[in-house]
Amino acid sequence: MKRLFGLVLILCAALLVVMPSLDAQTAKSATMKAPSDRAQIEAMEHRYAKLVDAKDPNGIMALFVHSPNLVVFDLDPPLQYTGWEAYLKDWQHFFKAYPGAMQDKIVELKVFTGDKVGFGYRIDHLTVTKADGTIVHDIVRATHGYRKIGGKWFIAHEHLSVPVDLASGKGVFDAQP
Repeated sequence: MKRLFGLVLILCAALLVVMPSLDAQTAKSATMKAPSDRAQIEAMEHRYAKLVDAKDPNGIMALFVHSPNLVVFDLDPPLQYTGWEAYLKDWQHFFKAYPGAMQDKIVELKVFTGDKVGFGYRIDHLTVTKADGTIVHDIVRATHGYRKIGGKWFIAHEHLSVPVDLASGKGVFDAQP
């Protein structure tokens, strides 16, 4: 009986030693499974491209800070849109201008984050279809500034551009990264 009692004591002591490390491993595993800030932003960027494919201006704008202070430098005049509503109208105009099929493929994506702000850039191969059926292939560069609000990341600034041929002064829409 004393041996059994001693064995139970040893077993309990061993469990007391092992259990905290199991809890730590469980906590570490749970932490590792939570997406990092960078992963959350990368997922948002891929969602953005899918929403362009779907021609969903409201879905795209849900990714942006809903603020009159939002500033976006776009490819189309007036080249600067100030405020969430102004940029929504730009997207609506863009999708009307290209009524056919559209595909936004991310070629390169880099994201850098801090606690509450971050930035990133994308190079996209954008394929759009004009009203007459003409298919246009463009390379577009996007730089984004991000803000974390209430635990969720949003785009707080966007700057779109295309490379420029300095000799002609014209955009190079088919440049390769």
